[in-house]
Amino acid sequence: MWMKTTLSMLAIGIALITGLMIQSDSPPDVSGDIERLERIFPVLEKYKVVSIRQQDWCSAFEYSRGSFATNTASNCNYALSEPIHSYDRQARADHHEVWKGIMASKVKLLMVKECTYDAHGALASAVFDRSEAFVRHYYYYKPGYTLPADEPGEA
Repeated sequence: MWMKTTLSMLAIGIALITGLMIQSDSPPDVSGDIERLERIFPVLEKYKVVSIRQQDWCSAFEYSRGSFATNTASNCNYALSEPIHSYDRQARADHHEVWKGIMASKVKLLMVKECTYDAHGALASAVFDRSEAFVRHYYYYKPGYTLPADEPGEA
């Protein structure tokens, strides 16, 4: 009896977990995201942001003054260059200004990372991370990039 009950409970648990994993809301409405993301460029360029992340458990920020994080765990600060410092007053204020600009775009971002700039200080490339839960969704910005041609015999 104990074994049968345990197996039944295990089956129910697996079904619940599987149901949660495959349950999917409708895809996010991304119409207009590109235009809204372009509104972020001036604030990224002003502070020369390399990476910024804002979550309840992790704030991470790399920009012209260095790398700063609230959490030393590598899953928080993996996009930052060493050395990583605790936030000082100026870094906190700058992070707030940049994140305020990101929020004003109305694109729900988890992180902006891998930003590079051209010789004139204009954004040359960036990754805009719009991931949620187990769904990964990125926008890659790199003007002039073209997809490589298909390779013969490619699957």
